[in-house]
Amino acid sequence: MCRSRSAEADAQGRYRFRTVKPGLCPGQTQNIHFDVTGRSQRLITQIWFPGAAGTVKDVLLSRIPEANRGVMIAKLAAGASVPAYRWDMVLLTG
Repeated sequence: MCRSRSAEADAQGRYRFRTVKPGLCPGQTQNIHFDVTGRSQRLITQIWFPGAAGTVKDVLLSRIPEANRGVMIAKLAAGASVPAYRWDMVLLTG
C-alpha cells in the first residue's frame, strides 16, 4: 500500500497530486483509494483506470450499479506529456 502526502485544495476548491499507477491485486484491478476530509464531511472512495485489465471483473466495481460505474473510472487527460488522469470528486457540505 502506498500513501501520498495530504493535499489541500486551493481557494477554488481545486487540488492535484502525483502518484504512480498502482499494480494489480488479486481479485481487483488497478485502483487508487481516497480518504478526503472537508470541514464537515469525509469521503472514503476509490477510482479505477479506463481500459485497465480486469476492470469488468473487479469485485468492488461490479457492486456499483452499471449505470453509475462511469463516474468511478478516471478520464485520460488530454494534452499531457505523460499519461495523466482526471477524476473530480465533490464534498457536498465541504
